[in-house]
Amino acid sequence: MDTFHKAVGLHPLLITNGNYYHNLRKFLDLFGAKNMCILIKEDIDKNPEAELKKVYSFLEVDPDYTPPILNKPVNQGIVPKFPSLEVLKIRLFDTLNKKAPQLIVYSHKLRLGEMYRRLNSDKRPDRFKIEDEVMEKLFADYHDEVLHIERFLGRTLDAWKR
Repeated sequence: MDTFHKAVGLHPLLITNGNYYHNLRKFLDLFGAKNMCILIKEDIDKNPEAELKKVYSFLEVDPDYTPPILNKPVNQGIVPKFPSLEVLKIRLFDTLNKKAPQLIVYSHKLRLGEMYRRLNSDKRPDRFKIEDEVMEKLFADYHDEVLHIERFLGRTLDAWKR
């Protein structure tokens, strides 16, 4: 719990950016609900093809097109075994991206990113476990936001509640 409070103390936006309804209201006020397509990540995880069809329908494009990478994991996050190596990789990528972007393209062709992820991924399931007290606090903090989103969408979001 101390790590959580320390992180939130240093970066309060970690909490405020999770106020989805508050943030969504700004877009709704600007663009109106009929000009927005709102998807829920849990729905995408369960049935990516159905959610993609919703997007296609919203955009009024061919709903029968299925991209070849639809069910392929892309740009998955990792918990690094060696955090210092992750920091070094990010700095190197940023520098190369600014000064030699052609090397980034070449590194993709060589699949260096995939190799790096295999080498520096900590796959222990408990490595990124959120403490129960932290989860309870987050569920409590976001309770009203979740109710607003549910009312707006006209559906329940059980995964977002205790």
